[in-house]
Amino acid sequence: MAGTSGPRVPRSRVLTAVAVALLAGLLLGVLLGGPLLGLGSPGQPTPTPTEEVRFEAVTEGYDDRIVFRFSPTLQQPRQYAVTYDLLEGGNTLETARNRSVTLSASDPLVVTVEDPQPNTEYTLDIAIFRNDRRVHRSEITISQQRPTATT
Repeated sequence: MAGTSGPRVPRSRVLTAVAVALLAGLLLGVLLGGPLLGLGSPGQPTPTPTEEVRFEAVTEGYDDRIVFRFSPTLQQPRQYAVTYDLLEGGNTLETARNRSVTLSASDPLVVTVEDPQPNTEYTLDIAIFRNDRRVHRSEITISQQRPTATT
């Protein structure tokens, strides 16, 4: 019985099995590796794994307003989710929960208090998220100190 090697598998079945395996591997590679290769959804910039964003927080107090400004370090516009509580003397003045905003270095997030009360503390407790990851968190308190007239 020399020279017999068992049942022969038709060549077409072998080619079909190889083709199915290649297609399955390709599909798995696209599903798992697509975002890493920049193949994200159309129109939505896909961040690179090393893309780091930081925010510069600036607070300015004027006689007629207080301005809280948060500027990302990235030049390209990106989508963020913003959650904050703005307090006036310990009482809630304004609240935002997961507000979707597009921000860039030239188009920062601005929260303004119009006509602040004299000698009152204003606190902004804010968190900024990108892709369900917190990229900024701060709590800023400012007090409008205005001189009082004496006679």
